[in-house]
Amino acid sequence: MGIKMILDKTNNLSIVILWFDYLTQHKVILNPSKKRLSNITSSLL
Repeated sequence: MGIKMILDKTNNLSIVILWFDYLTQHKVILNPSKKRLSNITSSLL
């Protein structure tokens, strides 16, 4: 159970990192939304 939860968190983190890379490549991130996105990321971790 514990190991599965750790793996799920790792998968979530990988998805967030990939999503950030995608947004950065497409220059979607602006300063106001970056703060909001980091809040979302913090709540996921």
